[in-house]
Amino acid sequence: MGDDVVRGYREEGKRMRLASIFNPERILAKADQFRDQKSWLKAAKNYRSYLRLRADNNPIWVQLGNVLKEAGEFSKSEAAYKAAQDNGYTDPDLFLQMGHLAKVRGDLSKAKENYLSALTGEVISLDAYGEVSAMGYMSDADEIISKNIKQINAFGKKVVFDVSDLIYYIGHHDNLSGIQRVQSCIIQAIFKYNIEEIDNIEFICYNNIANNFTVVDKSRFLEWLEDLSHPPAGRSVKFKVEDARLGNLFATIPLAAAPNIHGATFVLLGAAWVIPDYPARIATLKRKFSARFVMVFHDFIPIYARETCDQGTAEVFKEFVDQILQITDVALCVSQSTQRDLNRYCKDNGVLPPPSLVTRLGSGFHEFFEETGSIEPDVAISKNSTPYVLFVSTIEGRKNHQYILDVWIELEARGIAVPRILLVGRLGWRAEGAIQTLIETDFLNGKVEILEDISDRELKRLYEGALFTVYPSLYEGWGLPVSESLANGKVCVLSDRSSLPEVAGDFGIYIPLDDKTAAADVIANLLSAPQELKDRELKIRSDFNAITWETVAKTALDGCELARAKPARGGIVLIQTGVEYPVRQLRMQTHGLMGGAMLDALTQSHSGLILPATIKTRQKISGLLCRNADWHSPEDWGCWAKGSKAKLEFALDLTDCDEDEELLLFAMMRFMSPLLPVTLRIDTGHPSQAEYRKVSETDTMVISRISKGSIIRSDGEGSLLNVNAGFELIDLSADREGECDRIDGRKIRFGLRSFCVVKSSDTALRLRIAELRGFNLAV
Repeated sequence: MGDDVVRGYREEGKRMRLASIFNPERILAKADQFRDQKSWLKAAKNYRSYLRLRADNNPIWVQLGNVLKEAGEFSKSEAAYKAAQDNGYTDPDLFLQMGHLAKVRGDLSKAKENYLSALTGEVISLDAYGEVSAMGYMSDADEIISKNIKQINAFGKKVVFDVSDLIYYIGHHDNLSGIQRVQSCIIQAIFKYNIEEIDNIEFICYNNIANNFTVVDKSRFLEWLEDLSHPPAGRSVKFKVEDARLGNLFATIPLAAAPNIHGATFVLLGAAWVIPDYPARIATLKRKFSARFVMVFHDFIPIYARETCDQGTAEVFKEFVDQILQITDVALCVSQSTQRDLNRYCKDNGVLPPPSLVTRLGSGFHEFFEETGSIEPDVAISKNSTPYVLFVSTIEGRKNHQYILDVWIELEARGIAVPRILLVGRLGWRAEGAIQTLIETDFLNGKVEILEDISDRELKRLYEGALFTVYPSLYEGWGLPVSESLANGKVCVLSDRSSLPEVAGDFGIYIPLDDKTAAADVIANLLSAPQELKDRELKIRSDFNAITWETVAKTALDGCELARAKPARGGIVLIQTGVEYPVRQLRMQTHGLMGGAMLDALTQSHSGLILPATIKTRQKISGLLCRNADWHSPEDWGCWAKGSKAKLEFALDLTDCDEDEELLLFAMMRFMSPLLPVTLRIDTGHPSQAEYRKVSETDTMVISRISKGSIIRSDGEGSLLNVNAGFELIDLSADREGECDRIDGRKIRFGLRSFCVVKSSDTALRLRIAELRGFNLAV
C-alpha cells in the first residue's frame, strides 16, 4: 500500500514537471523576459518552443521575427514573418516589421512596399506612415489611405482644429497662458454649449514622428484640456511630456484616414507661425481635400510694435503672414484694432485682404469650472497675505513693467504706503530693464513678487483677492487680463493703446504712458479712497457686460460658414508663363552684414536663376506654396525633397496660349553628388507621357514638356490648366543612397531651386535662358 502511494506521487510529480516544461504561457513569459533583457537569441529559442505548441499565434511569429532581426539573423527573421503571412495574418504591425527588416538590409524598395502595405487595412500603422513619409512618399501613402476610407455624404461639414502649438506648448510649460488658453476656451465652449455636433469636429496636430498631421483622440484631448485648469499636483490625466513636444500626444490615425475630411474647413486658433513651413502645409491640405482655411489673427505686434519684439521673431512672423494671407479664406480678428491692422498690412503690401470677422475674446475662464465662492489667495500661491495689486502678463518689454515699477518708486518717494505688486507671468524678452530694477532695489524692498506657472483656478483666486489690477501695455491684440479683471469685478488701471479701450470701455481707469507723475496721481487717489474703489467694483459687477466664450466660439464657427460660402483662396496657386518662381527662403538672412555686403546679399536674393529678371516677393511666395508635402522647409539656396520623389502643384492661365501651343517646364535643380550620374523621371500629369533625363552635375537645369490633359476651367474667361509636376529619381543603388545619408541624415536626394513655364514659341526667352545658364541643360 505504501509503495503504491509513493509510485502515485512520483507519477504525479512527473506529470507536473512535464506540464511545467510544456506550459505555453510559461514559455512565452520566459521569452518575453529574455526579449526585455535584449537577450535576442535566448528569446528566439523560447519563442520557437512556444510556437511548436501554438503555431497559430501569429503575433508571436512576428515577435520571433523581431528578435531574430535584432540578433542579425535576417534570413531567419524573414522566414518567421513569412510564416505569419502564410497563416493569413494581415495585421499592419507585420508589414511594419517587414519594412524595418528590408530597411536594415538596405532594400529600400522592399521597405517602401511593406510600409505602404501597413496602410491598406482598416487599422493603419502610424509608425509605418512616418517611415514612408520620411522616405519621401507621403503623397503615395495618403493616396492609398484615402482609397480605403469609406466616405459618408457629408462633404463640407467637418471643422478641423489644428491644435499643434497648444500641444507643443504644454510639452514645455505646466499651464496654458495667452494664445494657448484662448484656444482652449474656444474649443471647450463649442462642446460645453453644444454649438456643433461632435461628429463634425476633429482635432489635428503636426506629428514630428509621422512627419505629417495626425488626428488627435477627441475624448482624451477634451478631458486633458479640462484637467489643465487645475494646479499640476491636482491633475488626473496622465500624459508623456515627450509626446507633447513631438506632437504625438493622443495621436490616432493619419489625417488622410479621417472620415469625411474632403471639403473640410481647417481652423487655426493659435500661433502656428512658429511651425516651420506652415503655410505650404496648409496649402497642400487645401488642394488635397478641397478644403477651406480659417485663421485667428491675434495681433500684428511683430509688425507694428517691432521694437518690443526679438528681431528674429519679427522676421519669422512677417514671412509667415506674407504667405498665410494668400491662402486664408476668412480671418478671425480678436479686436477691431487687430482687424484695422490686418487691413492696413494688406494695403501696405498690395495683398487683397481676406474677409474678416471680429470675434473678441471671453472675459473670463472660470465658466469652465464650478464656482467655489470668493477664496483669498493662500500660502501655496503667495508668500504672504498683505494687500496687493495684480499685474498679469508675460514679463517683457511690451507689457511695460518698468513703467509700473517707476510709478511705485515715485509713490514711495511721496511717502505713500504702497501695496505689494504681484507679477503673474513668465520671464520673456526685452525685460532686462525691469529685471535690473528689481534686483538693484531688492524687489522694491520686498514689495514685488513674481509668480510663474499659475493655474486658472489659482489665478481666479488672485483676481478675487486683489485691490485692483494694472495693465500699462504699449500694444495689444486684445488684452485678456483686462477683461479677466473686470469679469472678476476688479478695477483695472491701464493704458489707452491699441485694443485696450475696446476691452475696458468706460470701466477702465486710463493712465498716460508719457506722464508717470500723472499715473502716480491716479494710483494715489485709488489708494486713498477705498470707498470709491468699492463703488467702482459695484458698478463693474452690476453693469459690465462680460463676453462669454460661447459667443466667441459661435463667431468662430460663423467664420467657417462664411469660408464655405465663398470660393477658396490660394489653394491652387496661379502662375504665369515667362515668370520665374524660386523655392528658397522668403527673406535673405542679413544679420551681421553692413554696407555693400548687405546690398550684395539682398540683390542676390532677388536675382533670377533661370530668367534674367528681378524676382519679386510675390513670386517667391507663389513658388513656396506650389510645393506638396514631400519637401523639406526651404533654405537660403532652395528646398530639398524629403526622399527621392516630390511634386509641384499649380495652375496655368492659358488665356494667351494657342490651342496647340507647347509649354515647357524649366526647373533649376540640385542633386546629391554621390548619386551622380542619376536618372530623373518627370511626370507633368500623365504617367504614360513621363520623360526621363540623365543628370550628371550637381546643379542642373531640367526641361520637360507639360501635358495639357488636366484643364480645370474652360469658359468665356479663359482656360486654366492644372499641373502636377512630379520629380522622381529611379534605379538608385543602396550603396549610393547610404553615402547620401552619411552626409545628411534627412535622407535628401535632390532639391529644387527655382522653376518657370515658358511657351515653346517664345524663342527669344528660351535663348536668353540658355545664355544665362551657359547651356548646362538636361533635355
